[in-house]
Formats: sequence, C-alpha cells, structure tokens
Amino acid sequence: MKNLLQPVTKALHFIRNSAAGMAPFLRLLFALFLWTITSFSVLFLGDQLYHLATGHSLFEVDIQATSLTDEMRTRLKHLTLLQSMSFFVFPPFVIAWFFDDSSKHFLSLRKVQSPMVFLWATFLIMACIPLVNLLAELNQMIPSSFLPSSVDQSEQLIENLYQQLSYAPSALALIINIFIMALVPAVGEELMFRGVLQRMLTWCFKNPHAGIIIGAVIFGVIHNQFHSVLPRIALGMLL
Repeated sequence: MKNLLQPVTKALHFIRNSAAGMAPFLRLLFALFLWTITSFSVLFLGDQLYHLATGHSLFEVDIQATSLTDEMRTRLKHLTLLQSMSFFVFPPFVIAWFFDDSSKHFLSLRKVQSPMVFLWATFLIMACIPLVNLLAELNQMIPSSFLPSSVDQSEQLIENLYQQLSYAPSALALIINIFIMALVPAVGEELMFRGVLQRMLTWCFKNPHAGIIIGAVIFGVIHNQFHSVLPRIALGMLL
C-alpha cells in the first residue's frame, strides 16, 4: 500500500511546488479545478456513506414538493449540510495546501488579538442595516422582465425550501437548523470567498480593492437570488 501511495504523494508535491510559480490567472484556474474536484468528490463520498448507513440517497428528495414529510425534511437538512461542507468548507483547505505551507496563513485564519474586534464587527453590521434595507428596496424596483422565467421559479423554489427547512418544533430542532442553515454556510462561504477567491482575484488584478469588489459581485450573483443581489454584494464588500 505504501508503495502504491508513494508515486501519488510525489506527484502531489510536484504539483504543489509547481503551483507556487504559476501566473496569477493560472493560479485562479487551478484553484477552480481543485474546487471542482474536491467538491464533487466529497459530495459523492458523503452520499455513498449516507446510503450505506441508511439505505437511501440524499438526492432522493423532491425539492419541488410543496410539503415534505419529516423524513424528507431531515434528509434535505443532511443534504444541505453535505453541500455546504462539499462546496465551501473542504475545498478551501485543499486549495490552501497547494499554495501555502500554512493553511491558516493562506485563509487568513489569524487569532483575534483583542475582543474589540468583535465589538467593531458588531457595530459595523448594525451600521450597515439601513444601507442593506435601502439596497433591498432599490433591488425590488429593478424590473426583472428581462430575466428568463426560470429565475423567478428558482427563487420561489429556494424560498419554499427555506420555509420547509426552517420548521422547528423544538428548541433542539431550532439549534440544529441554525447550525446547518446559518453557521456552517456562513463559515464555509467566508473561507471560500474571502479566504480563497478574494485572494486569487487580488493576485490576478494586483489590486486588493478589485479583489474585494469582484469577489463581492460573484458572492452576490452565485446565490441565484436576483431580488436580493444588491444587498448581498454590498455586504460582501463591507464585511
């Protein structure tokens, strides 16, 4: 087994050493390649393990159903958690391994030196609320007639799924919902968009402001919710 893994290990270290000398745009493409491979590998393996444990696939859920049984709702929550881990949590660490000796350094996972940082962050979030509300109102005023009907259908589907997943008959269920639907996605998106994408874009454009703005636009658009894209972009830039 060791003899079989040795060539793979050597190949990975060769690629890792080569990645350091790549041009910025090639780094971005390579990071996208790593994200794709890692995301779908984790998603596939996670679903296979779930199938072995339960006899069901996580994808055996009709997400277009107007109502879900408790079993389907639970399975959908598991799928949501797996997707967050697959697309946002695991890939940043894989990408960081190829580009830096320290994942903490690459992803800017620095230890907070002062509790004042949390106070300033809280103040900034509170101060942004009026701006976010204003942008949300402006966003609603933008006509969506130029968009295909599938966009509205997709937003309605997302809203329906959110309502289905938000159902919490107990305090424990509420805590689990917060963990699956808020905490894990928030941490994962911060790692992926702030830790990886923004850094890559900054390298490409040799300008941190360009990295922040373009990264925020991608962050807003990728959620596939046109009627809230402006607030998301603003939050992506400010926070």
